Amino acid sequence: MKGFHQRSLGFSYRFGKVCIRFGIRLFPRAPITSPRLTSSKSIQSLLVRCVAILVLSIVHFTVIQPADAQFATVRGLIVDASDEQPIHGANVALRSEDGQLTGTSSQAGGLYVLSRIMPGTYSITISFVGYISHVDTITVDFAQQLTVNASLEFDEAQMGDVVVESERRETQQRSIAGFVTIRPNDLERVPQPGLSADLVSYLNASPGFQTAGDRGGQIFVRGGTPIQNLFLLDGMRVYQPVHIVGLYSAFPSEIISYSDIYAGGYGARYGGRLAGVIDVTTRNGNKKRPAGSVTVAPFLGAARVEFPLVKDKVSVVASGRESLIRDVAPNLIDESLPFRFGDRFVKMHAFLNQTSHMSVTALKTFDEGDLAGNSQISRNIRWSNEAYGGRFHYLAPTLPVLAQITISISRFDIERLVDQEVVQNSKSSGFEGQFNFAYLLGDSEIHFGIFGHSSRFSYGLTTSTLDDREEFITQGGAFIDGIARMKRLELNPGFRFHSFPSRGQLFMEPRLRMRYRPASMPDYSFSAAWGIFHQQIVALSDDRTVSDVFSAWSPSPQQRPVPRSAHYIAGFGGKPLPWFDFSVEGFMLQAKHLIIPQLGEPLTLSTQFIPVRSDSKGIDFKAVVSRSRYFATSTYSVSRVEYTSATQTFNPPQDRRHQFYFSLGSSFRDFKFAFQWQYGSGLPYTPIRGFINQIEVTERSYDFVDDDGSRAIVYAESFSERQPAFHRMDVTAEKAFRLWQSELTVQLGALNIYNRSNIFDYDYFSLTRINQLPFIPSLGIRLRTL
Repeated sequence: MKGFHQRSLGFSYRFGKVCIRFGIRLFPRAPITSPRLTSSKSIQSLLVRCVAILVLSIVHFTVIQPADAQFATVRGLIVDASDEQPIHGANVALRSEDGQLTGTSSQAGGLYVLSRIMPGTYSITISFVGYISHVDTITVDFAQQLTVNASLEFDEAQMGDVVVESERRETQQRSIAGFVTIRPNDLERVPQPGLSADLVSYLNASPGFQTAGDRGGQIFVRGGTPIQNLFLLDGMRVYQPVHIVGLYSAFPSEIISYSDIYAGGYGARYGGRLAGVIDVTTRNGNKKRPAGSVTVAPFLGAARVEFPLVKDKVSVVASGRESLIRDVAPNLIDESLPFRFGDRFVKMHAFLNQTSHMSVTALKTFDEGDLAGNSQISRNIRWSNEAYGGRFHYLAPTLPVLAQITISISRFDIERLVDQEVVQNSKSSGFEGQFNFAYLLGDSEIHFGIFGHSSRFSYGLTTSTLDDREEFITQGGAFIDGIARMKRLELNPGFRFHSFPSRGQLFMEPRLRMRYRPASMPDYSFSAAWGIFHQQIVALSDDRTVSDVFSAWSPSPQQRPVPRSAHYIAGFGGKPLPWFDFSVEGFMLQAKHLIIPQLGEPLTLSTQFIPVRSDSKGIDFKAVVSRSRYFATSTYSVSRVEYTSATQTFNPPQDRRHQFYFSLGSSFRDFKFAFQWQYGSGLPYTPIRGFINQIEVTERSYDFVDDDGSRAIVYAESFSERQPAFHRMDVTAEKAFRLWQSELTVQLGALNIYNRSNIFDYDYFSLTRINQLPFIPSLGIRLRTL
């Protein structure tokens, strides 16, 4: 490549007669930037050598010099006996005859490895909450590679304890510096009218996450903007997964296996975003027998079907949801709710052998509607997501190395319409490949990988297609991180080397996560996280509207530095009583080189951009009560977000100072009752001073005396006032009936039970207030196989 000095590193992996080679080419000769150092040739050389040393060192120890011959390795696959679903996070404990204990947990796809095991006889226990433990006695010899698979059966006796244990596990993990792993049982506990539990409803109830309300399709994480969050579904990017009615997203509970949620401070595996990460892993289809469900409710109808293609080996699961509220609302509440949304999901999964499996996934979403919600004015908008990808997991036969390869393509289109004419549009698409490897050392792990991403952005901000722009960017690099688990301390350091070849820049991003359990307080833990992050993509939006849903995705301007953020998180949590958990977490997110359109100007291609610095800080609290028959959750967040430009300091539209959530639920046999109350203080917006009549002066003269011109708005200082506070109460009650090999659930519920008029937007020209969802009663019916 002319003008560049090419440097590459790579390695090969041999499986019998098959040899797989991986490599990454690092360039450029153009400036290389690190968080503390300025660009120079010596820094470039140093960073390139660091990448080479780190990656090749791992390869040396994992491939060239495998485990010592006197050690044995125990590995295997853990699945649900009823449908062959891999179980992620299952505990594997190995106890020797003299009482020494070692253990691990299953990785993605249910695979686990216990390495560096001394020859001898052991008792192995494989367990997971809600399942009967698998217990066996094994004997391993010198250099033996022993496979122990387990099919865990559901324990009916633990049914009453599953949700309690799930909440306990969730609170413990929530105290790990903004990180939590959630499962479908966690989503089912959040009251959701319509019997369609969804990940976004759980996020709305979580500290550190917020939305503008129950419509609009946007989510904010600790002062960041929606475009600064990374959404992944089986490794595929989903640009805007939240539906136009913000109670739903592309992630319904029925397709989720588990989700890793980061409210900041995430590890070196993730990059390219400045705020949060939501990484969803979907469930596989039933490999034993056909299964499915059908749900009908005022908001939407849903159906899921799954079946084995090859019994015990290959399965398919498909899900589809379609909104009904547009047709039901006029008769149900005598009010128009002109929204249409839905999603389609298909996944095929196959076990290739005992140590490898693969999957192919497809997702499509669509949203459209008039955000004004009435016929007097029009705020029509529509968007869609598409994502297609494949993932391959492989556990090496002679080494404690788990490999994961992911390839995907994604697309996102959004349009704003006036009288069915597209006036603004944005299209984003990308292709991505990742090669990740985990070296499993029992209590410790080393993760490393390489990645590449190519994106295309096109957008038009006027009705003329001649003004449309199209831009391309590429990203690539490598990462390495490790997990060292000691008796009281767990450390997770890492480095990410993120290259933007289209900008000629390479960044070194250090990361660190840790957790400490004091010996005197084994039920409590301290946690912390810190990291540096970069993002080349920015959003172009209009600050003059109260709630602007349209954003054009674009690369950051070439002449300006790449936006950068630093996360600082510290937390404390514990379990003072068997039925009470709590966590407290402080955070600070500092970002610089952010690019926003000039305040007060309409969004056009000629709009000038200004750089701003963002400072977000706050404290999140969470308390959970879990008893055998009832549970309660309460969260509170207090935070402040400030933007500083060269001329002013202001609070952006995501600056919600106070946010409170409370839910209470009870269950008795097959009956459940739950209610939730949410409160959010007012968000900043830009008010107006008044109106003027504007006459456009052209080269041709005309009658200025009789021509009144066009009406124009005179805006006041940007974000100088705040909206009224948002609050809403929802309630649900449901009863389950057992039928032959199936379950029928009937739910009665209500959204916004006291009919609070929460503002969503305000149309200045017609002086019309646009409210969020009113009181909506709900009757939902779901039939699913058991």
